Amino acid sequence: MESGMFLCIFLFMCGVSATEEHKRVASCDPNYLHDLETKVQTMLTTVSSLTTQLTDQHNAMTQLTRRTTELGSGGMYTRWGRSECSSNSSELVYEGYAGGSHYTDQGAAAEYVCMPRNPVYEYTDYHDYDGYIYGSEYESTFFGTTRVSDDVPCAVCRSLSPSVLMIPGTNTCPAGWGIEYHGILASGYRGHAAASQYVCLDKNPEALPHGIRKEDGKLFYRVRSKCGSLPCPPYIDGSILSCVVCSK
Repeated sequence: MESGMFLCIFLFMCGVSATEEHKRVASCDPNYLHDLETKVQTMLTTVSSLTTQLTDQHNAMTQLTRRTTELGSGGMYTRWGRSECSSNSSELVYEGYAGGSHYTDQGAAAEYVCMPRNPVYEYTDYHDYDGYIYGSEYESTFFGTTRVSDDVPCAVCRSLSPSVLMIPGTNTCPAGWGIEYHGILASGYRGHAAASQYVCLDKNPEALPHGIRKEDGKLFYRVRSKCGSLPCPPYIDGSILSCVVCSK
């Protein structure tokens, strides 16, 4: 009732008394003031509810925009040793043959590359002083294949997550990151002339069906940890290293 009196005084001071309706306010009719106060409270409740709904819709739109951006900018990675992607959160861009420079070439390119199964040639001239790309072979039965010198498949994948990271020396991802695949850390041999790089070879590698002869090319060797500038512990001298590809 006190709030009704305050409303009455406020309206009276504002000079709201020109009509019969306003006269009821000016005379401080208790029933009218109660009805008016109820209507005001109902309106305030409605405004509060609409404000909450608007905030919820804004938050939902923000999350949807962020997710749409993520879906439109997925991270890329290569799955070495397999011809398909590893999870439902990734799509296959293409699959093919792992390749690179010959392990004896002093001017070799360092990286492994995934060559598509259906190449397209635009140029037909030939010079012996050009660079070359060879196929790749496993150089250890530890990789799980039946023969040394089996040829290596690969798959180029697009993750639905925008960030993709290969972590050497572990088979688990940091908190909040998902695993695309994990396996054995691989590279070229340290005594060969050609430069190389570290890649994550799938823990269950496949072999290409035509790769039964030892033709060398770009080679995959296991990688071991070496104590010294690399602290031991936690690392163990001479132990084969795992790897994992993570996304977020």
